[in-house]
Amino acid sequence: MAWGSCFPSTGNGLQTRSGLCDNPQPNNGGRNCQGNYTEQLQCCESDCPVDGGWSDWSTWSDCPADSLVNTTNSRIRTCSKPSPQFGGANCTGDSVETDCCPVNGGFGAWTVWSVCSGNCIEAHTQSASV
Repeated sequence: MAWGSCFPSTGNGLQTRSGLCDNPQPNNGGRNCQGNYTEQLQCCESDCPVDGGWSDWSTWSDCPADSLVNTTNSRIRTCSKPSPQFGGANCTGDSVETDCCPVNGGFGAWTVWSVCSGNCIEAHTQSASV
């Protein structure tokens, strides 16, 4: 009966081995072996590799209010659920995501005045609405 591989669970692990009912195998109406022929052994108490796992993403950072230029917001996650231990692999992938914030429209330069409509002799002012 050989011991199986060590399977970690947060740094510790268990090995299992089972015996077979084959010495001799039941035959000619004989009974199967009675009971459970399985053993477990705690192994790798401090050296089973534990691969890192990502935390949940944080909330997105705020975008500037009424932005007239291109800006970004971001969110982060950490390799902490669990953290890599005992030679386990680091998390793969990005720890930061960025996205473009909305850009609000803004008025540019004024265009040239249009031709005066109406009787220019009586009208002395012009107005524009924004």
